[in-house]
Amino acid sequence: MSEPDAKDEKRVDESWKAQVEAEKRQASASPPADDPPLPLPTFLLHVTGLVAQAQVALGLAPDPLQGRRQFRPNLARHLIDTLAMLQEKTRGNLRPEEDQHLQQALHQLRLAFLQQQQSASAPTAPKANRKDDKTDNPPKILTP
Repeated sequence: MSEPDAKDEKRVDESWKAQVEAEKRQASASPPADDPPLPLPTFLLHVTGLVAQAQVALGLAPDPLQGRRQFRPNLARHLIDTLAMLQEKTRGNLRPEEDQHLQQALHQLRLAFLQQQQSASAPTAPKANRKDDKTDNPPKILTP
């Protein structure tokens, strides 16, 4: 066998490795402005997030995507049930402030759900019969 010629040697460009390392350092040093750092996850933070979602579903707060309030009973019920499940599964394992926060949140959300449900299903009050009212149309009752 003969010795390899200088022509047959392969040249490897390794300058790209240094460039990739520099880009990694720069990316890890400064997070993008549209992706700020988040707080550490805690039980209270998780419960608060679910409560906020339930408030939007109950129509107590505007939907951040649509900008309007809308009562969505199925979603509200699902979120309240999720919080109740968390309460049941974590019973005896929570700190007092976590347990109290969860109990109060569930109580308030359940009351708000009942109020929203009652107001959504309540018929509109008919107009008083007036002699000057010339319409023959009966009052319309709105149903959910």
